[in-house]
Amino acid sequence: MTTTLRTTVTAAIAAMAAGLAWAQLGGMATQEWSTSGGDAQRSGWIRKDTLISKATMAKGRFGFLWKLKLNSQARQGTYVSRPAEVGNAMGFKGFRSLTILATPSNTVLAVDNDFGTLYWDKHFEATVPAASSAACPGGMTAAATRATNPNPAAFQPRGAIVRSPYRGALSQPGEGAFVESAGGGRAVAPAAGRGGGAAVAAAGAGRAGGRGRGLATPTGAQPIAVLSSDGVLHFVSPVSAKELLKPVQFLPANANATDLAWVNGMVYTATVNECGGVPNAVWAIDPMAEDPKPVMWKTQGGSVVGPLAFGSEGTVYAVTGDGVFALDPQTLQVKEWFTQPGAGFVSTPVVLQSGGKDLLAEVSGDGRIFLLDGTLPGGADHKTPLAVTAGSGRASALASWEDESGIRWILVPTAGAGGTSGAITAYRLKAGAKPSLEQVWVSRDMVAPLAPMVVNGVIFAAASGEYRPGDGAVSDAERAKRSVPAILYCLDATTGKEIWNSGGAMAAFAHGTGLASSPGQVYLTTSDNVIYAFGMPYERQ
Repeated sequence: MTTTLRTTVTAAIAAMAAGLAWAQLGGMATQEWSTSGGDAQRSGWIRKDTLISKATMAKGRFGFLWKLKLNSQARQGTYVSRPAEVGNAMGFKGFRSLTILATPSNTVLAVDNDFGTLYWDKHFEATVPAASSAACPGGMTAAATRATNPNPAAFQPRGAIVRSPYRGALSQPGEGAFVESAGGGRAVAPAAGRGGGAAVAAAGAGRAGGRGRGLATPTGAQPIAVLSSDGVLHFVSPVSAKELLKPVQFLPANANATDLAWVNGMVYTATVNECGGVPNAVWAIDPMAEDPKPVMWKTQGGSVVGPLAFGSEGTVYAVTGDGVFALDPQTLQVKEWFTQPGAGFVSTPVVLQSGGKDLLAEVSGDGRIFLLDGTLPGGADHKTPLAVTAGSGRASALASWEDESGIRWILVPTAGAGGTSGAITAYRLKAGAKPSLEQVWVSRDMVAPLAPMVVNGVIFAAASGEYRPGDGAVSDAERAKRSVPAILYCLDATTGKEIWNSGGAMAAFAHGTGLASSPGQVYLTTSDNVIYAFGMPYERQ
């Protein structure tokens, strides 16, 4: 790829990420859930939603909207992936809001959020090993992703429209639809339906003869990155499921890969449990390079826990059982680290900002939250956190958001003994030269809650219903037998008090998945491969 073409394509993807950033700043209608955990910080926080708020939840209109049975088969307790959302896919039938889900059978599904129907499915012919285990289930293990901005609050829309001879198929919320111009370029037309708002342009062009890696169709149709079980990275259109880039060999076959991230032009994942003989490592690749080759950092020990998280400058954060590592985003060389032997860290870290700098929150298996400096996670001796809370129970994840007064909060879900109870505990960050975390409230009892999600100041928490005895000898069949159906709760962010719950709407427990949101709606997939939508009814229903 020539320097000029590469610059154009890279700038186009950056402009799309900037469009997402602008949404978070209020210039557009909403922010999109573009990757697992919602954003590159894995915070589970939607900063703005025009339909969900404390005021609208008080009106009592939020409720069950639809459900859809998905064509997917579980492998060793691995079900449908965490979702990514596409808010404004413009197809021949108009704009569509889509939930993108990867399945263990190397099939990716796009669900129409407006009508609760399957919009498309895309199967990849990739060999799946006959032998499998819970640690190495085989098949597609990584959730799909879209290009995601590492620092939403720092971006502002700028620059002129980039012209291209192609017709766009997707725009970010508020950008409008791309249409062909008389001169063979493209202009921006006002959006309809879910769109609406100001125009932000992005463009790219394919390159004939296979001499470069330009997009086969315009970058207005922002690709979805998907990793099949043979280690091949695919970039598919959210509108048609057609491949927009030539596939790239990213990993060896049959690895157990964590959820993808696509940040600043690089695609990232981690391989765990040494499945398929692939080492425990963090991987990155530039899919736009002339000859794309992955770079790798081996953990030299345990597996990476959960998906990778990213700092505001693109720093990659990877967690193992007893360490947190800050990696260079291009080379994956270790820049700094924090070690705590025996800590038993259990989740991807959450990145948050305070006083203009990145902080990290990480949780141990007993529910202790470690607050770390994003630049020097362990201080000068690599073992000193900024703060540590007392344990709150058997934890599994974190979420974080900032309230209207600028105070940062951290939420930790915990499961009780025997996997029969649990709760969400909320901590408030006390900023300063020596920051600390103050416990504020504990929610009502929930059975094995998932990582909560915060939408425009409203907390959604899912009791997964899964029986989690903490005993690896318990079979999947026995765990499923002793589990109960999932329940979605809405909580008051200040007190943790229950505002609403889904009651008996869901028929099975949830495992290995998470919540996601698009404007006015919340989604959860259960272990019987049914996706549920709850939300605010309006003219599309």
